[in-house]
Order: sequence, then C-alpha cells, then structure tokens
Amino acid sequence: MGTIGGLPTGPTTINNKGQATGIYFNGAVNRGFIWQDGVTTDLGALPGDEAVEADGINDRGQIVGQSCSPTSCRVFVWQNGTMTDLNAFLPAESSLYPFVADGIKAAGEIVGLAFDKNTGACCRGYVAIPDSRTATPHATATEQSELTALTNSCSP
Repeated sequence: MGTIGGLPTGPTTINNKGQATGIYFNGAVNRGFIWQDGVTTDLGALPGDEAVEADGINDRGQIVGQSCSPTSCRVFVWQNGTMTDLNAFLPAESSLYPFVADGIKAAGEIVGLAFDKNTGACCRGYVAIPDSRTATPHATATEQSELTALTNSCSP
C-alpha cells in the first residue's frame, strides 16, 4: 500500500472500488489518508485541527471520520480533496455534538458517536441522513446531500 513521506500506513476500511482509507502516524499525531490507484494521499485537517482519523469510505469515495484539536474533535466528510466540517450543519438547538463518524453508506447516511450537551452523557449513537432541502444555493445536486448530512437528523 505504500507510505506517506516514508511513514507506514494503517488501513482500516476499503470500498468495492478498491479505495482504502485509514491512519498513519506522522511522528506527532495520527493523520488520515486515502489510497487509490496505487497512490497514498494525506486527507488534510479541518482549520485549527492537527489529528485526523479516517474511519469509513463508501463507493462514491466519500470518507468520514474525525478531525481533532488538542481539546475536541469534529466529524467530517471528505470528497475530491475537500474536507467539510459536518458539525457546522447542526441546528443551534441540537443537544448532540458528534465527535466520531464511523461509517458512510452509498446514499450518504453516516453513523457515529455523539456527546449529549444537555445531559453530559457520552456516548450516544447517531444516524445522520442527508437532507438536500437546506443545501446551499451554489451546491450541485450531488453536493447537496453531502454538505447537509447533519442538518436535521442527528438522532440517537
């Protein structure tokens, strides 16, 4: 599977198209990667974060996982070189704060773990279902379901 900068990779998931994802240790923190067409590529991180764990990939090549600072983690979806913070799409009144995204189905449904801000309970499972009704005006039909995955349906 190769290395990134000479560092060994630890694959965790693979899709039906032969793309794989996982983590590697860059000497300071874990980082996420995608392996496709014989090339291993670092996924990057959300702004202000340094550690990334890539935990799931679907056949569309969408990757989910968590991007973390030293004090907290946020869930993301990565596609075509772009990592999107899914926590940014939660309604302000949501009591859940997703911090782990473990898997993503072909249609974009995401499963993971969330912290309940009202009770302090950890950990509650959630299923995030894409909701294209609130997509940004400039998003394409494909992007709409990807970018609004947590908008209305972070359910225990």
